[in-house]
Amino acid sequence: MKQPEQHRAATGPLRLLLVEDSADDAVLLVQTLRRAGYEVTDRRVDTPEEMRTELEQGPWDLVLADYFMPRFSGLAALEILREKGLDLPFIIVSGRVGEDAAVEAMKAGAHDYVMKDHLKRLVPAVERELREAQVRRDRNLERRRAEEALKAERRRFHDVLELLPAGVMLVAPDYSVLFANRFFRERFGELNGKRCFESLFNRDRPCDECETGRVQRAPTPMEWKATGADGCTYHFFHFPFTDSDGATLTLSMGVDITERELAEAELRRHREHLEELVKQRTEELEARNTRLANEIADREHAEEALRDRENQLRALNETLEHRVTERTAEVESQAEQLRALAVDLSRAEQQERKRLAQVLHDHIQQLLVAARLHTEALKSEVADGRAVRLAQSIQSILTEAIEASRTLAVELSPPVLHQAGLIAGLEWLADRLLEQSRFRVEVQFDNGPEPAAEEVRLLLFECVRELLLNAIKHSGQSQAAVTVGHTQDKRIKITVADAGEGFDPSLLNARSRKTTTFGLFSIQQRLTHLGGSMQIETTPGRGVLVTLSAPLGG
Repeated sequence: MKQPEQHRAATGPLRLLLVEDSADDAVLLVQTLRRAGYEVTDRRVDTPEEMRTELEQGPWDLVLADYFMPRFSGLAALEILREKGLDLPFIIVSGRVGEDAAVEAMKAGAHDYVMKDHLKRLVPAVERELREAQVRRDRNLERRRAEEALKAERRRFHDVLELLPAGVMLVAPDYSVLFANRFFRERFGELNGKRCFESLFNRDRPCDECETGRVQRAPTPMEWKATGADGCTYHFFHFPFTDSDGATLTLSMGVDITERELAEAELRRHREHLEELVKQRTEELEARNTRLANEIADREHAEEALRDRENQLRALNETLEHRVTERTAEVESQAEQLRALAVDLSRAEQQERKRLAQVLHDHIQQLLVAARLHTEALKSEVADGRAVRLAQSIQSILTEAIEASRTLAVELSPPVLHQAGLIAGLEWLADRLLEQSRFRVEVQFDNGPEPAAEEVRLLLFECVRELLLNAIKHSGQSQAAVTVGHTQDKRIKITVADAGEGFDPSLLNARSRKTTTFGLFSIQQRLTHLGGSMQIETTPGRGVLVTLSAPLGG
């Protein structure tokens, strides 16, 4: 049976169950409560069966019952309420009865007794009993919550004890084990009524070190070491413990220190060995000190010889410096040649890209288109359904091949890059990445000049494309920004930024050796050979900002 739990004001909605055989008296009671401000919803019963039915269909806030009725009585109604286990305010409202009847009703559990010819007491009595009923419900709710919290805490404590990597048990004064955790049971088996010394040590009497009564009197926990029936060495701790019913118990904990004991023994052996080694080493050092004193005298003579050698080395160093200068000039010359080779390599790569794109466009695509046309014609010439389906499948494959070759031709050598320049190429690349990878690239530029050398423009385009592909693969983001600007020393500057995961810049060279793609390392080297540079600003988790710089030339 559900009961209301909200606190009720002095007036307001009121669900009233009337145990009354007189309809007129029932109306009078309801009107009295309504005049006091209550919004009364009521039901009237005058038999036990009707009352039981209404209580089950509740909930109710208040029960008003007549004391005497032809087929029922207030005391019988009170007994039914008690049977249902409901804590509802129960007020008897009746005609004149003796004082003994009123006392009997109050002893039976009625909360108040109001005479029908004295109804001015009804409203204060109702208000008081509703308040007290709410207080009782609040207290019961708090008690239930506290009990549930205590049960949950006990369950958690039990779970903790079960998971402890040590044996835990509760021992009664007669040495019977009332509780043993999983560690204890796994090591020593189920209790089966055994006492602690029987389970732990296979003894027939208590241990000499243990006396349960002594644990209660000791100011600090008792502890001792012993070897259990499983052959392991344990460090036992005994604590006085009072159960919830006031019983005096002993909480015992056994920690397996077998490995620690073995380690300590091994440590002692090592310490003794170390002391012996130190002793031997000390004797050796004393002997060496004697030899060292003799060697010092010899060293003074050697130092004189070293000074002579230093003069010779100084002269040799001057000769080497001259040779290093000459070698540096040769290296610089070779570096210049390497830069020229890089330019030639970049130019050759772009020419090869153009050639491959041209071959794809002018030859392979034409062949594929012709093959598709022939397949189209073949499909109209044959009547066999299987052959037609095969021709359709071949035609679909050829269509995909044509589209793939067109895409490859454009990506190998984008026409817009050669026809409209670097900025137009970057805008085309942004549209391409948005279409293919749903990756948005914002391109900003200052309308300044582009590098005069085509190989520089092409390399910068390849650099930006490689960096954006890197961002798509590794940044975890769906957008990046490309900004094109110029510096006062007549250089073009391009920044590529994303807000992705970033990386450790010190790993750049190591990472580049593990990949066969264009790679950041390759970008850096090729730009350097063409007089450009690349700077990376990144930390793990904070994105990447790459700045490319190259001469405008011309």
